[in-house]
Amino acid sequence: MLKGKKLAVIGIGKLGEALVTGLLNRSEVAAEDISGSVAHETSRARVKRKLGIKVTRDNVSLVKGRDIVLISVKPQNMDHVVREIAGVLVPGQLVISVAASVSTSFIQDRLQSPVP
Repeated sequence: MLKGKKLAVIGIGKLGEALVTGLLNRSEVAAEDISGSVAHETSRARVKRKLGIKVTRDNVSLVKGRDIVLISVKPQNMDHVVREIAGVLVPGQLVISVAASVSTSFIQDRLQSPVP
């Protein structure tokens, strides 16, 4: 189902790393099809080495051209992250959030594109 899809993971912290590790271990998505972002430069090298994926601190460039955007940040960072990427999302991209206690309507209200 995910084979051949380009996945962007915003927030490769504990949960994001666990999700990516699971996808890679099950061969659901190839490492070259996954890119992620981290908040701190010190995390970038660690994640790249551990997971073997492209890692950036730039969420806007991260989501461009990706089929699926998985948001895995702390709830208090959701408003900033969703507003940051809203202008670059295009119809056809799928946005998935795993942020605790953040409603779908919260995300939809901040997006400027009709993305699922």
